[in-house]
Amino acid sequence: MKSLCVSIASSPIGLSYARLVEEKIRGVLNSFSANLSYDGIAYSSTAENIDECRVRVVFVATGGTERITTVLAEKSRFLILLAHKYYNSLPATIEISSLLRKNGFPHIVKLVESFEKTTEILERILRIVGVIDRFKNAKFGLIGGVSDWLVYSKLDPALLREKLGSEIIEIPVEALLKEYETVSRVGEFPDVLREAEEVLVSSHEVEKALKLYAAIGNVIKNYGLSGISIKCFDIIPLTGTTACLALSLLNSKGIPASCEGDLPLLISIAMGEWVSGKPVFMGNPSFIENNEIVIAHCTSPLVERYRLHTHFETGKGVGVRVEYPVGERVTVYRVDSELSEIRIGAGTILRHDWSPSWCRTQVRIGLTNPGRIFEEPIGNHYALLLGNYVSDLEMLGKILGLKVTYL
Repeated sequence: MKSLCVSIASSPIGLSYARLVEEKIRGVLNSFSANLSYDGIAYSSTAENIDECRVRVVFVATGGTERITTVLAEKSRFLILLAHKYYNSLPATIEISSLLRKNGFPHIVKLVESFEKTTEILERILRIVGVIDRFKNAKFGLIGGVSDWLVYSKLDPALLREKLGSEIIEIPVEALLKEYETVSRVGEFPDVLREAEEVLVSSHEVEKALKLYAAIGNVIKNYGLSGISIKCFDIIPLTGTTACLALSLLNSKGIPASCEGDLPLLISIAMGEWVSGKPVFMGNPSFIENNEIVIAHCTSPLVERYRLHTHFETGKGVGVRVEYPVGERVTVYRVDSELSEIRIGAGTILRHDWSPSWCRTQVRIGLTNPGRIFEEPIGNHYALLLGNYVSDLEMLGKILGLKVTYL
């Protein structure tokens, strides 16, 4: 079955307009990857011959396309309807969506303003469907298991394989320690020190943390991993350092990495990084009051100015304190441990007075409903992504069959 297909639905009397649409979008269709199949203009005599597809985008060019589009729906797992403001496209789309909604058929409706917007939406859809394909081939490493206190935030490997097609590779701590002992050169050592706004630990501590980063990188390479989670507290007495800086640098480079063996959060990070192309910060909801939340941890990617501290709980190793930009829009989100729900919210970074009583990176965010995090909890870590990617994650979640809830 094809991954992504695009069709233009037209009534016989609207073919001239449908051909104009086709001419306008053909350039961007031609530039898409092999994952895309363009099925052309679908009308009553051609719709029956179109192949089955997992995700189908239908540009509803004209009115009178309701029956045609229902045939296309029968040949699809998920439908994305694009409507515009001319030629009775919108009323036809509303009628189609009403039937799909009644029948419980999964679909999304997007209203586009112009051909250019159609192109933008198609590119977004391609990127999101590409994330789904990426999960099918992904291998996620779990070093040392899951931290004891994560009584909820666990993930059944069989469930992950069933829902996303990804594998969990369990890796013994000894494999990491072996790599740690063999690392002799830390190439990024000068850059991390030079670019820090302030360094509150010795250069020797930074060097040890970067040595662990190199060792984890070797493990990722050896096992062919797409991302990694680590039972990080167990590593501290064995290496004399923490994994905070290592995970910070991995996420900074677009390699999904979570601490404490939190696999649902690792999958969340991968979703955000692969949808947006930006690094993701995994943090604790440390404070919630009214419409504000503080998310804190020692592992933020280096997205802005940063300081190098010790790790908060142990006072050892290297923790990262990143100053997130006040006024910027952010997305806060996570999936649950059953991969049945994705919770998403868009907020704004607020001014915050740093406290030594929380983990080193602290981000205060204004959200519509942060109280949902503790009123209807689905785990003690959340992902934070610079920019508003709610609609992208929402579309990804719906295509994957997840329930979408909001913060």
